[in-house]
Amino acid sequence: MLSNRLIVIDGTALVYDAGSTIYVARPDNPRSLDSSDVLVVERSGGQLCKQDIVRTMDQTLGFTTGVVFLGDFIPYR
Repeated sequence: MLSNRLIVIDGTALVYDAGSTIYVARPDNPRSLDSSDVLVVERSGGQLCKQDIVRTMDQTLGFTTGVVFLGDFIPYR
């Protein structure tokens, strides 16, 4: 499940945990990233990729708090 593997580093990056490899995407507007928000990913295909739109939503009130445009996913082993 994607939500269990996607980690937000506040104001910095999204990290996707694929087991022995993690993939780090630093968005164009990292200030929009806040681990207290809910991420809503609008995928363009079967995998999370640079073209996907990620919206952040307030957990309590449910309104959109920002939009994140992903950069390239860089693999780290």
